[in-house]
Formats: sequence, C-alpha cells, structure tokens
Amino acid sequence: MNLFVSDAERTLRRNQNYASLGVAQGASNSYLGDALSVPFALALGLSATVASLIGMAPIVGYLLLPLVPTLVRRISGGLRTIVLVSVVVAGTRGILFSLLAIAVAAGALSPTGAGVAIIAIVVIAGSLDNVSSQLQLTWVHLVLSEHDRRVAIQIMATLSTLVPGILLAVGSLVVVGTSVRSFVPLFLVGTGASAVMILSLVRLPSPGKTKISSSGMSLLRSPIPVALRPLVLAQTASGLAHGLCPFMGIYAFTVLGMSPAFAVLLAAMTTIASFVTTPLIARHLIGHSASRLLRFSYLIRVVGMGLVLCSLPGLASAPSTVVLGAILVAVGNQAGGMATNERLFRVCRGSEALLQQGRLVAYPAFAMIVGQVIMALVLLGGASYLAFAGLIGGGALLRLVSMKITHGEDEPVCDDPEPEDLDEPALEADRRLWVPA
Repeated sequence: MNLFVSDAERTLRRNQNYASLGVAQGASNSYLGDALSVPFALALGLSATVASLIGMAPIVGYLLLPLVPTLVRRISGGLRTIVLVSVVVAGTRGILFSLLAIAVAAGALSPTGAGVAIIAIVVIAGSLDNVSSQLQLTWVHLVLSEHDRRVAIQIMATLSTLVPGILLAVGSLVVVGTSVRSFVPLFLVGTGASAVMILSLVRLPSPGKTKISSSGMSLLRSPIPVALRPLVLAQTASGLAHGLCPFMGIYAFTVLGMSPAFAVLLAAMTTIASFVTTPLIARHLIGHSASRLLRFSYLIRVVGMGLVLCSLPGLASAPSTVVLGAILVAVGNQAGGMATNERLFRVCRGSEALLQQGRLVAYPAFAMIVGQVIMALVLLGGASYLAFAGLIGGGALLRLVSMKITHGEDEPVCDDPEPEDLDEPALEADRRLWVPA
C-alpha cells in the first residue's frame, strides 16, 4: 500500500503542472460556465428564453474550430499564442459578471441591460474558452511522449471533472435566494482559476511551430466520407435536439418554482454522475463497438427526457424526478461524446482525423443554433409546461432519429495497443479525450 501511495505521489509530482491545469480547468468551468451563468441570469429575473440563450451561446466556439487550422498556418504555427490569448480573454468573464451583478444590485443597471451584456460576454469569451479547451489537449499531445501523454491526460481529465462537482455543490450553498450579490465571490474564484490556468500553461513545454497540411474550411466544402456519413448525420440531428431542449435547471426554476441554488446543485449532481461513469465508459470501449454505445447513449437520453416530462408541476416527486432525468441525460451525453470520438478515430487516420473532427463539431453546432432559435421562439410565446414539454418531446424524437441513422458496427479494439504498433501514436492517444458538449 505504501508503495502504491509513493508511486501515485511521484506521478503527481512529475505531472504537477498538468494536475494544476486540470484543477484550474474544472474550477473555471464551474464558476464561469453555464452551470453558474444560467442560474445567475434567472436570479436577475431574466426570462427562460434569455437564460437558455446565455447557456447555449458558447456553441459559437465550436463553429470556429474549423478555422483554427487556417489561423495556425497564418501565424506560422503559433498554437501556444492562440491558446494563451483565448484563455486570457475567457478569464475576464468572472470580473465582468461581477461588475454586472454589483451594478444591478446597486440599481445602476437594469436586468435587461445586464442580460444583453451577459450574452455578448458569453458569445465572445465563452466561445474562446471552448476553442482553448480543445487546443490545450492538442498542446499536451505535441509536447509529451505516448506514455506521458496518457498519464497527464488521465490526471487532467479526472481533476477537471471532479472539481466542478465539488465546487458547484459548494456554490449551491453560497447562492442565497435570488440575490445577485451572492454570485460575486464565485465569479471571482473562477477568475482566479483562469489565472492559475495561464500560469500552468506558461510552465508547459512549448509545442513549437505546428504544421498544418490543409485548411479546415476546404475540408468542410468537400463531401463527407462514406464511412463517417451516418455518424455526422446522426450527431447533427442530435445537435438539433440539444438546441431544442432548455436546460433542466431552467425547467426546474420556471415550471416547478425551484430556486437558482437548486439549479446550481442540479449542475453539481449531473457533473458528479458524469465523473463516476466516465471510467466505466472508457473501459467498455476497449473491445466493444463504439457505434453500439452511441446508439445506447441516445436511448439513455430519451429515457432521461421522458422522466423530465413526467415531472409535472405540483407533484411532490417532481424535483427528484427532474434530478434523475437530468443525471441520465448527462450520462448519455458523456457516453455519446466518448463513443463519437472513438468511432471517428477508428475510421480516420493521420491528419484527416484531426480535420474531420472539425467537421464533426461544426455541423452539430450549427444544428444546435437552429434548435436554439426554435426554442427561443417557442418560449417567447410563454414558458409554460406545455411549451417545455413540446421542446423536450421534440428533442427526444430527434434522438430516436439519430439512433436509427447510426448503423454499422465498427471493429472492436481488443486492447490498448503499444506505441510501436501504431501508425499514428498521438492520434491513438487522443481518441478518448475529446468530449463534445
């Protein structure tokens, strides 16, 4: 046992920069992401439509990912510069959110004006946060050997998933009623986490000049490979479903009359559920079909959405039913994201895999935006149970369509191959690491 602890300590010491980066990522996502910005919008008295748009606005960042290869080529492979600038801009959200909360509490700014400002902040800074999160993984893969990459990414992934569950649970105790002032300390902690993230990134070895062979935009204009076509279409339909469905916390606040603190606690519980199930999903993918798991993930999400529909206003069991439904949806999202990434890297090799990943992100992101527009128009007509039920029910049907579209069983991976057996070791290391929202 002492030997095990000693080995773990030595591993953490060797990867302390990656461990601090994982903690900083988790803390920043907790207090600067939609888990807090959406309850903050609800506490301001903004409508369910505006709160939903605030939560979904960072999707714009996924639309920007296909542009990253072109940008890297234009600045002579300056991946490090892009990541650092993106993190700096994304980290300003905490300060700006705090100023807005103080201004509204003092009566110097109306909630409507604050809502407009929040949307602008989230579109710009939140989108860059999504871009930097993906590129940080690429950075780590470029500077480490095969074995060290796996160890570092495992540490980062574990901490960046565990920390939000803990911090959001704490945040639900800090948020008092609909007081916007109570959000300020949490936003400032998020800003501090961004500063730690910057320091951790600066201490990492430089990735040097990153060579990109072709433009991501030229790839988007090319036909979808036959082997990827069902996956892209299914994920695009699922993206439309994701855009249609409002946040479960918004449903609990608007329809069931729960507090913003409950919405924060709900986010904490779904995050913890994702953390617990992630290693189980990763283990299952070794030696099993990614396509089959993807179809099962759609089914899990449909069941979770059905439970939310059963959470009728006035029922004593409604809050607990919403929690259970939200947990199932979160687990389904996690399984679907990991299965999608696994399927992609089993089909594609070399630089094509990295470029096709941009397509696999951009298409569903565009569909999400279309779904957002539809959701906003529906909720503008009245945020009633029937409106939410129509949106969630429509999303469930689209997930069933995605389940039908996805077909064909990919070859299972019997074991985790050694680096020397791989044509592209870095790509093989990447395949379980990127999980789309």
